[in-house]
Amino acid sequence: MGSGKSEPYRVLWETTTTGMVLSLAMPPDAEWIACTSDDEKMHCYDRQGDEMWTLPIGGDAGGIAYAHAAGRIVASSRDTGRITTASLDGRVLDEWDLDGARILALDVTPDAALVGVGLCDGGVRLLDTRSRRELWRYETEQCIPRLALCSANRTVLASSIDDTIRVISWAGHLVWQYDGDEAEGFAGAAMSVDGNMAVVGGDDAIHCLAPGGRLLWRHPISGKPALGVAVTPRGECVAATAWPEVSGDGEGGVCLIDGEGSLLWQHHMLQDICDVAITSDGRFLAVGTTAEVVFLENLLRPVGSSIVKEGLFAGAIAGSQVVRANTGERPR
Repeated sequence: MGSGKSEPYRVLWETTTTGMVLSLAMPPDAEWIACTSDDEKMHCYDRQGDEMWTLPIGGDAGGIAYAHAAGRIVASSRDTGRITTASLDGRVLDEWDLDGARILALDVTPDAALVGVGLCDGGVRLLDTRSRRELWRYETEQCIPRLALCSANRTVLASSIDDTIRVISWAGHLVWQYDGDEAEGFAGAAMSVDGNMAVVGGDDAIHCLAPGGRLLWRHPISGKPALGVAVTPRGECVAATAWPEVSGDGEGGVCLIDGEGSLLWQHHMLQDICDVAITSDGRFLAVGTTAEVVFLENLLRPVGSSIVKEGLFAGAIAGSQVVRANTGERPR
């Protein structure tokens, strides 16, 4: 754990869970942190780390996402294919069983009208929650561990444990794909709000892609695949659940990377790391492990300030009089 004034971050709290935390969701102001766990429940913690409520999800952990315009949390089970929609105060609003489909990845549009799911057995589905029907399926042979919906350009970003990243239109057609190195599986996946930046986690690197699959930058990692990747809305900060090569030995960790692919800081953990979430201003990060939820504060800078790139003070803040931006509303 980082400590002391020289650290660029601090751990605010850690809470032990009764199962692996596979997926996390968090609002822009980090007022709460929700997760799915292998105790077959959805958990919600307040900003101080106290558990606010739990709900059954019908099986072990799948994906979880926050529909901020609708004020709802949506979660899935990778055992049963159940999709559970909950209110912010912990009430079940809806349950939808997808005929035993094993849902590993999940994301929702801000209004919760559309849900995208990635299956353990391969394939992506886009679901309409209002008409309660499946809009389309995109079949793959390999597991889809993570996906992200982008309302701005109406696409779905899906990772695959083979060496392919796919971007699929909301009509169900392949827009573009990115092929990694031979035998490199992809796990974590996130997009900027405008869809012009896709960040994916591979076995040995974090890849940042422009539309069409053009590689913008590649940040090497080692030790563990990057199952969790999160990006601030405009792509200024990327958080990833991987341990960079400069870190040395260790089971896992979380790192913060700037929008140009440079490492800002890293935090070592003894557990495998499964997912990460970041606030809109890059100030707070939530991390899910095989045994804990960990909440960290990034002390380096708010999003929008600049970092010195060269010289003795490389990595320092270029301007000190910067106010953190909070772009999200507090949950009602």
